Amino acid sequence: SEDADLVINCSGLGARQLANDPTVRPARGQVIRIVAPWIKSVFNFDTEEGNGYIIPQCHSVVLGGTFQLDDWNTNPDENDTKKILRMCSK
Repeated sequence: SEDADLVINCSGLGARQLANDPTVRPARGQVIRIVAPWIKSVFNFDTEEGNGYIIPQCHSVVLGGTFQLDDWNTNPDENDTKKILRMCSK
């Protein structure tokens, strides 16, 4: 719109078609949510398998994660789940 000062594009992978921009590429990430109310601190760490993090929220704790460029898969991957659990368990 001509009246807008700023436009935020939240179309995700659809931006490739929406903006007719073939350079848009996916960066896939996966996390796990668990219930662990005793976790109160944020942890960010490096492992031999990659970067991991533990982030407490109001009703869950986020364990992560993955970062996979050019991966168009939008479904949870069991191998990624196992990797996240291994990294965060250490």
